[in-house]
Amino acid sequence: MSQSNSYAKKRIAVFFGGRSPEHDVSIVTGLQILQALDRTRYDSFPVYVTPDGAWLVGDVLRKRENYMLDKNNRAAATEVTLDVTAGKVGRLLPKKTGLFGGGKAIEFDVAIPSFHGLYGEDGNVQGIFEFAGIAYAGMRTMAASILMDKVATKKFLQALQIPVLPYIIIRRPKEGYIVPAADLKKIIGTMQFPMILKPSHLGSSIGVAKVNNIEEIGACLPAIFEFDDTAILEPFVQNLVEYNVAVSKLGGQIITSAIERPKAKDELLDFKTKYLSGGGSKGGTKSGAKSAGSSEGMLSLTRELNPKLSAQMESDIRNWAAIMFDGIDGTGAPRIDFISDSKSGKIWLNEVNPWPGSIGYFLWEAAANSILFSDLLDGLIDEALEHRNGDLAAGIGLLEDLVHIVAVAQREQQTVRRAAARDAGHHVLCRVGDQRCGDLRGCRARIAREEQRGGAGHVRGGHRGAADGVGRGVAGVPGGGDRRTRREDVEAGAPVGER
Repeated sequence: MSQSNSYAKKRIAVFFGGRSPEHDVSIVTGLQILQALDRTRYDSFPVYVTPDGAWLVGDVLRKRENYMLDKNNRAAATEVTLDVTAGKVGRLLPKKTGLFGGGKAIEFDVAIPSFHGLYGEDGNVQGIFEFAGIAYAGMRTMAASILMDKVATKKFLQALQIPVLPYIIIRRPKEGYIVPAADLKKIIGTMQFPMILKPSHLGSSIGVAKVNNIEEIGACLPAIFEFDDTAILEPFVQNLVEYNVAVSKLGGQIITSAIERPKAKDELLDFKTKYLSGGGSKGGTKSGAKSAGSSEGMLSLTRELNPKLSAQMESDIRNWAAIMFDGIDGTGAPRIDFISDSKSGKIWLNEVNPWPGSIGYFLWEAAANSILFSDLLDGLIDEALEHRNGDLAAGIGLLEDLVHIVAVAQREQQTVRRAAARDAGHHVLCRVGDQRCGDLRGCRARIAREEQRGGAGHVRGGHRGAADGVGRGVAGVPGGGDRRTRREDVEAGAPVGER
């Protein structure tokens, strides 16, 4: 339960798993974060989302060997749902079971959504947290949604004049996964083979393939369309070299991490190379805890950190990463992936990972100004709280502005209504025969003089007489039931029907 004392530990809920094909990688990232969080500052707990979408909590979820959950481990966990009622903290509600329902609500101060790919890294979960008013780490909803869509990302980067490879979009058919070869030829147009075919919304190189002809495209598309409704084709880059860099705004200034050059045995880094190639590493933490995981995660990737680059290429990588991050009003610590032709020296921004595997903490530890894993998490949590507090302040300020605007508008409407009422009263009262006198100020003066003298004249015979013929409490009786003077009526400007 969150504490009111500013020095009390914050409750951190680490979410991972999910319905994405990258479910297993997310488990690794989530457990690494739980291990790396500074125990002197936080009380943290796991929230595991199963492949079928159930949300579970419990200490059994802290150990990697308990995944995938068997019947006993599943029974040791508690299924919960998120309370989306906006409040000061997040709340997980145990699902009611049995006669007396579930247990107490589980409160937390900050969510760390450590999902990869669909239904988690793409803005869906972020939108739920924003709806519920929950502080959460990482990119905001719109940024995550754009950057997990490779087509939208390319359009966004082109607007910022950051170089990207040309591309062709292939949409999933309304029925089935097969696109006829004749249609593919029309779609491809003049783009030359070989090409790279990949899904638009998946990460971790899932579904990525090098294709050399129409037949290979047709053969690879069903595997993509099983998980994604859009595929894209790009020219295959000869002499391929990849470079990755992370970017953040920790401390209020945009900063970049160390640059890495992944090493791959094949032409492409596939999912197995990235995540399942064996080996291990440990990340630094202030509490001395070892990073979770041993043979999985980006830690296992064979890579070269801080490779020797030309000054121009390093400048382009860092500058384009910063421009992208600033342009999308970035938060969190996304990793930006570049591809290059080593012979020509050309380089293109390939894609952005809103929440990269292991949060790319090793890139920050290898930076010129090294940032430990636990310090990186501190910064992301502080940023999450600042955003939530800023959103609340902005919301309160907006509400105050709206109240002021409504009050001013109401006063202006009242002024307009009073003026209209005075004019209406004048035009009815100030008739002589069928003509309006058109002199409101003079009319009022004459009424005052006539009433002082008790005379009739123009005012009495025309203005007052016309008014006396209108219902005033007793029909047909001049002034019946109305103790106000005619001068008061004109001065008040009330419409005849209201007097």
